Amino acid sequence: MVYKDWGKIIWARTITPRHAPTAWFFMHQRLPVKCRLARFSSQNAGLECALCEAEEEDFDHLFFWCMWAKEYWLAIKQWWPTTIDTSSTRDFMHTLLHLKGPKREKIVTYAIYVAGIYQIWRTRNEMIFAQHLYQYRLSSSSPNAILDRGSLHSIES
Repeated sequence: MVYKDWGKIIWARTITPRHAPTAWFFMHQRLPVKCRLARFSSQNAGLECALCEAEEEDFDHLFFWCMWAKEYWLAIKQWWPTTIDTSSTRDFMHTLLHLKGPKREKIVTYAIYVAGIYQIWRTRNEMIFAQHLYQYRLSSSSPNAILDRGSLHSIES
């Protein structure tokens, strides 16, 4: 499902340029999650989520249902309280696109949640390709404490 008006989120001037392509692919559901890759291959081995290894890795699981992702979104919501629904891709996009409030607050919220999508995707890729998982810690009230790699601490597996 492609969402209309996604451009106002991805191309908001507060969005880090590195995060925009990942957000674009996310909103078009074109990120190569394992279930999507399996549609192009005859081998269906290893479809489990790279972060929790409990369920098949599809969009909703990786970004919203995985325990790692749930904890990540909870940490962001504790730091930046919003009404963004992180229960599924559809609900997430709907609430993000229909966010109410002052423009300044909305564009900061867009940046925070786009950075969240980017960080989940990046952590998933690092788990697959570098075999280590990152854990986040809220040790500071700074936005960078949640959104930057500096807040992620490696867990050797």
